[in-house]
Amino acid sequence: MVPNGRRPALKVKKANKMTDAKILIVEDDEPSATHLEECLKNLGYTVCASVSCGHEAIEKAEHKRPDLALVNIGIEGEISGLETAEQIGSKFDVPVVYLTDEAEEDLLQRTQATNPFGYVLKPFEERQLHLNIQTAVSMHERETKHKKTEMRLKRIIKKLKNFTRLMKTVLDSMSEGVVAVNENRELVFHNSVARGFGEGLPAEQDIDKWAEQYGVFRPDGKALVSKDESPLEQALNGKATDDFEVMVHNEEMPEGVHAHISISGRPLRGKAGALTGGVLVFRDITKLQHTEVALERMIAEQKNQALLMETILSSISDGVLVANAEGEFTFFNPSAEQISGGILDLKSEQWTGDHRVFYSDRKTRMTTAELPLVRAVRGEATDDVEMFVRNKKKPDGYHVSVSGRPLKTDVEGHGGGVIVFRDITRQKEAAAELDKTMEELRKQSELMETMFNSISDGIVVVDVTGQSFYVNPAAEQIIGMDITDCPPEEWVERYGLFYPDRETPMRMEDLPFLRIISHGESMDEVDMFIRNQNRPAGVYIRVSGRPLLDNLGGIRGGVIIFRDVTERMLSEEALA
Repeated sequence: MVPNGRRPALKVKKANKMTDAKILIVEDDEPSATHLEECLKNLGYTVCASVSCGHEAIEKAEHKRPDLALVNIGIEGEISGLETAEQIGSKFDVPVVYLTDEAEEDLLQRTQATNPFGYVLKPFEERQLHLNIQTAVSMHERETKHKKTEMRLKRIIKKLKNFTRLMKTVLDSMSEGVVAVNENRELVFHNSVARGFGEGLPAEQDIDKWAEQYGVFRPDGKALVSKDESPLEQALNGKATDDFEVMVHNEEMPEGVHAHISISGRPLRGKAGALTGGVLVFRDITKLQHTEVALERMIAEQKNQALLMETILSSISDGVLVANAEGEFTFFNPSAEQISGGILDLKSEQWTGDHRVFYSDRKTRMTTAELPLVRAVRGEATDDVEMFVRNKKKPDGYHVSVSGRPLKTDVEGHGGGVIVFRDITRQKEAAAELDKTMEELRKQSELMETMFNSISDGIVVVDVTGQSFYVNPAAEQIIGMDITDCPPEEWVERYGLFYPDRETPMRMEDLPFLRIISHGESMDEVDMFIRNQNRPAGVYIRVSGRPLLDNLGGIRGGVIIFRDVTERMLSEEALA
């Protein structure tokens, strides 16, 4: 139970594993454990738990997640010190430093299998303990980084293997034919497209006979391509060839059908630059005219799309403004004119003169260099920059939120900039009104709290589980004790709740709060008698209560108001 319904703020301290590590102590010798805990606290460490057996150590390691565990190597029990350290390290990745003495040399040999991060010999000095902890935490951090690096390298190797398989798949799936030969003029690779050109023809191992075997002619179709002018021969001699055109026709192709091929060749070289072979990449350019027609159609479609985009931009409510590299406006949509008041026939550099531009505080002037559009022309991107603008057409001014992006040219550099902005004046006004309303509500809340804390009647508010979240001072004064969070079944005994006969403890089902939060009952003027250690003579109280309902009518808690009627009840008894 928190007095007056207020909960204290939590103080958060930023942790540093090297100087503020959480330590788990596993030591079955109580004096040693106490001394060790005092040393750790003196050194500035946090002892998250101190246990004496393996089972409890493993349980604490799972829930507390310490940065380091100090384990007595010689603890005995169902789980030994070695087993405890091994499980803490392997299950929870917690570094372990063993506590030992010089007489336990046989155990030291067996600890190596558990990968310890250090040993502390007893008796020890604080400096020795501190250095061991610092070393262990540092080693663990380096080991963790090493594991991450190892995993990253494994992922890279896997990616490289996948990339190699991908390249093979790509080469076999691409529309260009690829042929590679080694320095011995032997075929070492050809993809499916390259195989397709010789489909149905006997394989020819002698590359000098490929032109004759597969029907590779000059573009006029009259003469075979000679060995000397072959792009593959040029590649094997260390020369590159680009877009060498040939015509292919052989007996496997239908009468009158031929293919025009564009070939590029490159030499293959080893690490030292020595020639190791040559590679050809060739593509069918027979359908080039069809491609050109498709390109013209695409250009027409792009024009239609541009027209569509212009129509869309003219219809949206956000303002769009485009400037070239010189800062001249090249496009603005109707919304841009409407928001700005129609003053857009000028360069962006003139805006701070004709348009008085301020930051959102409406006081600080924004320089020309700070305008989002000018920054976009310089190549800078901006997002949601709030500005206040005032001009002749809109003397009262308006708030806008502006985002800007640079426009790239075909070459390196900037070709201008574009901004998209929207009028957020109403939004800002609504936010200001909301802040005003919230401030009024806060003041009302403070006033209500002051009133509740000042009245003589007790007020208690609980949630649907019976846990109280507001109690005024009068309530605790009447009851005679703090009203703390406890389960409803303990209320009668804790607070001493009786029927008015002062002898019979109240049944739980008759308690006003339970009737309210369990059944949603409302009640007025219910008499009760309270007697507890702080009110040995007892007090009569008269209780009224109502359920608290949510928006759907469900019960979310209850409130009771009660007052001390002891004098009245005793007076009535005296008169009876």
